[in-house]
Amino acid sequence: MLKILTLNLFIFLTGSVFGQSVEKIENSLSINDGQIENLKSISSHFQPSPEDVYLSKDWNYFKLITPEGEMYHFEGRLNITRSFVEAKIDNRIRKINNRKLGVLVNGTNRYILVKKEFLEESDRNIFMEILSIGDISLLNSIDIGFKRTRGTATLSPMVSGEEVKVIEQEYFVTQNFQSFQKFVARKSKIDELFGDKSDEIEKFIDLNNVKLRSTRDLVTVFNYYNTMP
Repeated sequence: MLKILTLNLFIFLTGSVFGQSVEKIENSLSINDGQIENLKSISSHFQPSPEDVYLSKDWNYFKLITPEGEMYHFEGRLNITRSFVEAKIDNRIRKINNRKLGVLVNGTNRYILVKKEFLEESDRNIFMEILSIGDISLLNSIDIGFKRTRGTATLSPMVSGEEVKVIEQEYFVTQNFQSFQKFVARKSKIDELFGDKSDEIEKFIDLNNVKLRSTRDLVTVFNYYNTMP
């Protein structure tokens, strides 16, 4: 799904053990002066729907690394409802073609769009944030879910509550970025996932008082595993 070049760049950009700086990696890219409007696969105009759900409705600074290893920077946001990236150029909203999405960098966060054919029990493409990368990578999916609102005590016709779209997140793991499986942060699943290294992982969890319900703590477990010889 992602070319080797993009994955290698991603490893560096996430602060890998190689100690390379983001600036050094960026200097090795084909930047095309960095302007997103120079990307060929971008729509001329796009009109969002009021019902669209976003990871954040605010426009944020992103860097896009394409599968070909080119880098562009832009103001953008992730449209979770439609599974694509919106870019704001000259106060106009434009859509980036999904074929050009490699790695999206926003501050310390890294996102990819996983195609539905690589997912179990999914009929749509899904954005994922990569939390830890290595022999076994940990990701957090960003998808649409539904929640029923609580009723109100007013005379509104919505007193009984209604279903509204919300952001729904789940952990996934992958070993090759070609197949993604849901992962539940439980001790039994840790043992199953890490196999013959599970005993050492359990010691790490106990010594560091790791709470598996904490995303930050869970990331330290995967980071530790991915640095083990």
